[in-house]
Amino acid sequence: MLKVEIVKNSFYIPSTQTLKKWGVVIILLLLVASGVMLMSRSRESGHSYITNQVKIEVQATGKDPCDILSEWLAEAKREKDTQLARKIKQAQKSFACRNRQKRQGG
Repeated sequence: MLKVEIVKNSFYIPSTQTLKKWGVVIILLLLVASGVMLMSRSRESGHSYITNQVKIEVQATGKDPCDILSEWLAEAKREKDTQLARKIKQAQKSFACRNRQKRQGG
């Protein structure tokens, strides 16, 4: 056990062994926190520039995001832009617009 002398106007100075224990704990916490941050930035998070644009459009017009995405998808298909169509489909999945009948059972 540590001996600590109480002196007026002084503060507690931990021993080096205590500092090492806390250092290990802090390092472990930082590793866990960095792992959580890396996991939260996955490709499957549902955030993309299209979803951000849809959110802005919804706030501006008050329309349903699924309606907006279906309009954008139809336009992308007319222009034969397959990459944009694929990204819009992914945004539809994140807003739960795709296969809505299949998910709701009817």
